[in-house]
Amino acid sequence: MFQPETTLIQLLRSQDANVGELNFQARRIQKTENSPQKFTNLQDTIENLEALKFRNTTRTQIWESSKSIYRPEMVAVQTYHHTHLQYPGVIVKNVPRETAGFRHYRMTSVRNSIGNGWIYGDNFTITELDRELEKLLVHKVANMAEHIYGS
Repeated sequence: MFQPETTLIQLLRSQDANVGELNFQARRIQKTENSPQKFTNLQDTIENLEALKFRNTTRTQIWESSKSIYRPEMVAVQTYHHTHLQYPGVIVKNVPRETAGFRHYRMTSVRNSIGNGWIYGDNFTITELDRELEKLLVHKVANMAEHIYGS
């Protein structure tokens, strides 16, 4: 969710009863190094948050890399990232990219990403989260780390 005051649960609960799937546009994000494999300390964890560390992104068309959240009882056939066939009367909605989206990270370099078509050329844009959303993310990660690992 790109607005700190709106949660994913709120978005899901606000849908009409016949909405069986929400499609979210993805931004492909170039990840240039592996994340730490274990917790060492809170500062290191925050410095390695993928949403804050990796910002080299490309936009894609909705059909190229959308991801979905769907209600299984309303879907007849599911593919990798979205449904293929819904039961009669069920609708699919695309969530506006200004409202929410997926940040799809992949370990890659410009050279190998061009070859496999994951990133088209060097058309990167530096994208950042909203500052309030970044603060909220850091706060929630810090709270979770303290809950799991202690003070």
